[in-house]
Amino acid sequence: ADVQAVLAAQFMPTDSFRIPFTVTFVQTATKLVVFDSGNGIVPLR
Repeated sequence: ADVQAVLAAQFMPTDSFRIPFTVTFVQTATKLVVFDSGNGIVPLR
């Protein structure tokens, strides 16, 4: 409910929410390496 209220206050749709991020893959000779950028810093409440 809190998320929906924030989305509505920002005139954003309240029935879905996208969190865009990019994951980078590097194929080496023997391994597939994944760099997960995460979602940034989330402040604690």
